[in-house]
Amino acid sequence: MKKRLLIFVLLLVLVPITSFAGNINVLVDNSKVNFLSDPIIKNGTTLVPMRQIFEALGAKVEWVPESKQVKANLNSTTIILTIGSNTAQVSGSNVKLSACPEIINGNTYVPPRFIAESLGAKVEWDNQTKTVVITTKNKDYSNWVPYSTSNLKTLWSNIMSGDVVYYNGQYLASPSFVQSLSKALDEWNANNQAPPVNLIPPDFVFVPAE
Repeated sequence: MKKRLLIFVLLLVLVPITSFAGNINVLVDNSKVNFLSDPIIKNGTTLVPMRQIFEALGAKVEWVPESKQVKANLNSTTIILTIGSNTAQVSGSNVKLSACPEIINGNTYVPPRFIAESLGAKVEWDNQTKTVVITTKNKDYSNWVPYSTSNLKTLWSNIMSGDVVYYNGQYLASPSFVQSLSKALDEWNANNQAPPVNLIPPDFVFVPAE
């Protein structure tokens, strides 16, 4: 009995844990990547369908069935991934992966963080919205202001509209967005109405009323 229990425990430890994660989003320069199949999480690493992530980053991607390899090119960078291998090649250099590329239900899955960083992009994890945030363009957010809300629906709506971004570990609201809210706030105050938002100085943190 103890022997069977030990074998069962070893199987739980040794067998890779894979789960579909339909609630995970991927943004590239604040635009949502629409995948044909849901991303998955394998042993703590997010994997996504290869073609959509490469194309969203502007890379050309090719599937080589004979060698079961994914080859992608962007400018002077070449990436080669092999199904079932935790070693990738980036412009001729070997790089270890946290999770192997694999084929699930006919779709080839690859790790987006590795792909994006290999192509020179900045990658962050937004835990509140469960989003992989990829930034490829050097945009100046110095005049954007901190933003905060506990309303996930409001937060995601403002991210999708481009009024809010997740950058360097925090949410930032655009100057035009804050300006429009400040104007609306002045109108509510002038009419002695309770505003649905608060702009809290000195950092002008935008907090929608819940």
